[in-house]
Amino acid sequence: MPVYDQKKQKVNNQYNVNIGITLEEHEKSLEKRENEVRTALKTAHEAEKNIFLKELSDVSQKLSSLEKSYGQRVEFLKERIDALKKLHHDFPEKILKNAEQALGNGDESKADDLFRQIEEKASNHIKQAAEAAYQRGLIAEEQIRYFDALNYFKRAAQLVQDNSTYLNKVGLLAHHLACYDKAIEFHEKALKVDLDSFGDKHPTVATAWNNLGQAWYAKGEYDKAIEFHEKALKVYLDSLGDKHPTIATAWNNLGVAWRAKGEYDKAIEFHEKALKVDLDSFGDKHPDVARDWNNLGLAWMEKSDYGRAIECYEKASKINLDSLGDKHSKVGIDWNNLGGAWHAKGNYDKAIEYYEKASKVIEDVLGKKHPYFKTLKSNIEITMAKMN
Repeated sequence: MPVYDQKKQKVNNQYNVNIGITLEEHEKSLEKRENEVRTALKTAHEAEKNIFLKELSDVSQKLSSLEKSYGQRVEFLKERIDALKKLHHDFPEKILKNAEQALGNGDESKADDLFRQIEEKASNHIKQAAEAAYQRGLIAEEQIRYFDALNYFKRAAQLVQDNSTYLNKVGLLAHHLACYDKAIEFHEKALKVDLDSFGDKHPTVATAWNNLGQAWYAKGEYDKAIEFHEKALKVYLDSLGDKHPTIATAWNNLGVAWRAKGEYDKAIEFHEKALKVDLDSFGDKHPDVARDWNNLGLAWMEKSDYGRAIECYEKASKINLDSLGDKHSKVGIDWNNLGGAWHAKGNYDKAIEYYEKASKVIEDVLGKKHPYFKTLKSNIEITMAKMN
């Protein structure tokens, strides 16, 4: 693995590139994309609106956690520079060096154009063309241009049909955009490739089953989701043991599916297992632990044990507040959960307090037109009516 010095310069291989984008430039590029999406939303057809809203939500998330998203972007740029080495012997050195420099300068658009040239020049070299298309998809996804990203990933998967990485990427982005049938189609293709390559006891196959479970859950097919999550869990347990963080994710997925089926005791059992693994792995201040507390809170709410739900939500809220600050949508969701629990307990003043805090965060981060903001406003109105 390459080593980077404190100036983010790669020092132990043939490349020697600084990542030159600043935090301020990163912020400006996000603000530019936010304005582009808001403009596109004004004239978008109904079928396009949900994707643009998702893009807007994701841009807002990056802006609300600016330093974190900046660090992620720097790492992304380094990874794309590394990807160029795979094409090093197949394409003109000048194009690759120019792409490398563009990525080093944080100019993904120029790098995308250079990958486009590679893709076009590689029409007789299918694997290289597919990899170039895949890299273009990753760049478009990082820029939150999901229509383009999905098309590039599909092209890569079409060119090389036995590459499960390409197939899974189509499935994951389709899922992110709520295109669940498309996600299932590509995850099933990826699963077949991985089963043929690794057999049915490999963690890669477990990940494919997990992806299918997530997609079936999103479609409301909870029995199918449980079937796939149980297959994934068994392989993970056999290959990774019962103390690995991946196991916590698998148990959480099962807990969520059982909760959706109304089996709240089973859900709590799985969420508590997940919580124990994550606490042992990460300590009590990690975002995954906050996720576990939230999941437990949701299950206790379903059992009408509002006191326990509030206890869990408060723990989740504290972790997210400490790690993300008070302007992140996750914190807004935590406060909405607390508002719901206090409402259920009949303490409407407390409920209003949390709903209003949540409403301000969501308005600032996602805007007044976002469905979640409208949900919060409805929660406030319903609670106010109860008080009167």
